[in-house]
Amino acid sequence: MTALNATAAARNLEMEGKGLGDFTVTASTAGSSAIQYNINSNFAGSSIRVSGESLLTGDHRTTATANIANLPIDRILAVAGRRDLPVRGVLTANVQLSGTPA
Repeated sequence: MTALNATAAARNLEMEGKGLGDFTVTASTAGSSAIQYNINSNFAGSSIRVSGESLLTGDHRTTATANIANLPIDRILAVAGRRDLPVRGVLTANVQLSGTPA
Protein backbone atom coordinates (compact mmCIF):
# COMPACT_ATOMS: atom_id res chain seq x y z
CA MET A 1 0.00 0.00 0.00
CA THR A 2 1.24 3.50 -0.85
CA ALA A 3 0.45 6.45 1.41
CA LEU A 4 0.55 10.19 0.83
CA ASN A 5 0.94 12.88 3.46
CA ALA A 6 1.92 16.25 2.01
CA THR A 7 1.83 19.92 2.94
CA ALA A 8 2.78 22.83 0.72
CA ALA A 9 2.68 26.47 1.73
CA ALA A 10 3.56 29.88 0.36
CA ARG A 11 3.76 32.88 2.67
CA ASN A 12 3.70 36.62 2.03
CA LEU A 13 2.94 36.33 -1.69
CA GLU A 14 3.16 39.61 -3.59
CA MET A 15 2.37 40.89 -7.07
CA GLU A 16 3.50 44.32 -8.22
CA GLY A 17 4.19 45.38 -4.64
CA LYS A 18 0.75 44.41 -3.34
CA GLY A 19 0.35 41.67 -0.78
CA LEU A 20 -1.62 38.64 -1.87
CA GLY A 21 -1.43 36.74 1.42
CA ASP A 22 -0.68 33.14 2.29
CA PHE A 23 -1.65 29.78 0.81
CA THR A 24 -1.50 26.30 2.38
CA VAL A 25 -2.58 22.95 0.96
CA THR A 26 -2.49 19.60 2.71
CA ALA A 27 -3.30 16.20 1.26
CA SER A 28 -3.31 12.69 2.64
CA THR A 29 -4.60 9.32 1.65
CA ALA A 30 -7.47 7.77 3.53
CA GLY A 31 -6.61 4.09 3.31
CA SER A 32 -5.83 3.06 -0.23
CA SER A 33 -9.03 4.26 -1.85
CA ALA A 34 -9.28 8.04 -1.29
CA ILE A 35 -7.32 11.25 -0.96
CA GLN A 36 -8.40 13.98 1.44
CA TYR A 37 -7.31 17.58 0.99
CA ASN A 38 -7.59 21.01 2.59
CA ILE A 39 -6.78 24.39 1.09
CA ASN A 40 -6.55 27.56 3.19
CA SER A 41 -5.73 31.07 2.03
CA ASN A 42 -6.10 34.67 3.09
CA PHE A 43 -5.68 35.93 -0.48
CA ALA A 44 -5.92 39.73 -0.55
CA GLY A 45 -7.49 39.84 2.91
CA SER A 46 -10.14 37.23 2.18
CA SER A 47 -10.83 33.92 3.87
CA ILE A 48 -10.79 30.85 1.63
CA ARG A 49 -11.29 27.34 3.02
CA VAL A 50 -11.72 24.26 0.83
CA SER A 51 -11.88 20.68 2.04
CA GLY A 52 -12.71 17.56 0.15
CA GLU A 53 -12.18 13.94 -0.65
CA SER A 54 -11.73 12.18 -3.99
CA LEU A 55 -11.82 8.45 -4.56
CA LEU A 56 -8.72 7.02 -6.22
CA THR A 57 -10.62 4.11 -7.76
CA GLY A 58 -13.78 3.56 -9.76
CA ASP A 59 -15.46 6.71 -11.01
CA HIS A 60 -13.23 9.02 -8.82
CA ARG A 61 -16.27 10.41 -6.97
CA THR A 62 -15.44 13.72 -5.32
CA THR A 63 -17.09 15.68 -2.53
CA ALA A 64 -15.85 19.11 -1.51
CA THR A 65 -16.92 22.13 0.50
CA ALA A 66 -15.67 25.67 -0.14
CA ASN A 67 -16.22 28.67 2.10
CA ILE A 68 -15.11 31.99 0.63
CA ALA A 69 -15.53 35.35 2.35
CA ASN A 70 -14.58 38.88 1.27
CA LEU A 71 -12.64 37.89 -1.85
CA PRO A 72 -11.94 41.10 -3.85
CA ILE A 73 -12.96 40.49 -7.45
CA ASP A 74 -10.64 43.17 -8.88
CA ARG A 75 -7.61 41.46 -7.27
CA ILE A 76 -8.60 38.10 -8.79
CA LEU A 77 -8.89 39.72 -12.21
CA ALA A 78 -5.52 41.47 -11.79
CA VAL A 79 -3.79 38.16 -11.00
CA ALA A 80 -5.53 36.63 -14.03
CA GLY A 81 -4.19 39.48 -16.20
CA ARG A 82 -7.64 40.97 -16.83
CA ARG A 83 -7.32 44.56 -15.70
CA ASP A 84 -9.43 45.56 -18.71
CA LEU A 85 -12.65 44.43 -17.00
CA PRO A 86 -14.10 47.26 -14.87
CA VAL A 87 -15.46 44.99 -12.13
CA ARG A 88 -15.30 45.73 -8.41
CA GLY A 89 -16.80 44.12 -5.37
CA VAL A 90 -16.25 41.15 -3.12
CA LEU A 91 -17.24 37.53 -3.51
CA THR A 92 -18.69 35.56 -0.63
CA ALA A 93 -19.86 32.00 -1.21
CA ASN A 94 -20.49 28.68 0.47
CA VAL A 95 -20.33 25.83 -2.03
CA GLN A 96 -20.83 22.09 -1.72
CA LEU A 97 -19.83 19.87 -4.63
CA SER A 98 -20.42 16.20 -5.19
CA GLY A 99 -19.94 14.21 -8.36
CA THR A 100 -17.56 12.59 -10.78
CA PRO A 101 -15.19 14.19 -13.30
CA ALA A 102 -16.60 14.38 -16.82
